[in-house]
Amino acid sequence: MSWGPNRKGQYGRCDKFIESWGLPGHATYLIYESDVVAGFAGVHPYPLEPERTEIQKFFVLRKFKRQGIGRRAANLLFNRYPGSWLVRVIDENESAIHFWANVIDDYTGSAYTQTSEEYVCEHSGTWPMQYFRFESVN
Repeated sequence: MSWGPNRKGQYGRCDKFIESWGLPGHATYLIYESDVVAGFAGVHPYPLEPERTEIQKFFVLRKFKRQGIGRRAANLLFNRYPGSWLVRVIDENESAIHFWANVIDDYTGSAYTQTSEEYVCEHSGTWPMQYFRFESVN
């Protein structure tokens, strides 16, 4: 991505990830490979479609990428929260779009929709994104 952090090391005013810890419906997980933290993930109800669980944040350290760790973590999350899901990815993040399209396609057996939509943030503007909607199969 072309953005950098602010003086506090944060990426924008729309980032409420830390502030959401402990709120009803919000959950944060560490992703482990053996006994080592390999990343983290957060889920919450999508505010505009509260019946859908959304990946709020999903991060795997570079040294653990392309080993299936992210795929396994995503599948565990999908199974843990049965029902309707949404994964949103900003258009600039082409590698994440590719990752999520592959993971969701495999998980659902191609039973998902992908749409191009704009997300409007009151603090940072409008962002073109890919929206993946599907049902968890568990």
